[in-house]
Amino acid sequence: MITRRMAPRINPNPAEPIRVQLQFDKSGVGEELVLVHARDISITGIGVFADEKIESDLYDVDDLRLRTHVPTEGDLFAGAASVAT
Repeated sequence: MITRRMAPRINPNPAEPIRVQLQFDKSGVGEELVLVHARDISITGIGVFADEKIESDLYDVDDLRLRTHVPTEGDLFAGAASVAT
């Protein structure tokens, strides 16, 4: 099987989900803050599970900020990201 992934990815244990806080500016509403769960994480990206409302809210968002704790790591990870569909 050929994979398009450029970097190895880890998949969190569903019994111990990794929470990811997304913060973004929503057009006409102001700043929005939502909590989602990581689907997979790599050095080049992060995939998250989002319900239909959050997915709809992110549809017109170009940039967002995210924060998460990775299990076994004590430090908070924070960064900026571009939304890719």
